[in-house]
Amino acid sequence: MFLIIYITGCAGPARHLCGNEYCGQDQWQNAINIIAAANFPTDEPYQGILWKDNFMNAWVTSGHTINITAKMNYQLETQSRRDMAGQNINGLNHPEGFSNTSRDGNS
Repeated sequence: MFLIIYITGCAGPARHLCGNEYCGQDQWQNAINIIAAANFPTDEPYQGILWKDNFMNAWVTSGHTINITAKMNYQLETQSRRDMAGQNINGLNHPEGFSNTSRDGNS
């Protein structure tokens, strides 16, 4: 019974809803901070958001926000988590790496 309450208590963006409960937000933010300090020291701070979802994904939207699902965060070891943070920070800093081309190569 307690486990069900704990799991549902972390629904939504963990940075807002976990309160004193541990949902993994600090692991994700630490990974982001380490990569950002080493590679983008003059950038504005990046903010990690951990979502309580039952699938594995990490993504960026815009600005300095980097999202990850709790399931993916829990599955990653420390170095892999840093690699994922770096890949997403790089995506924010080099959006030209992403294109609007379709799978057949036509725009």
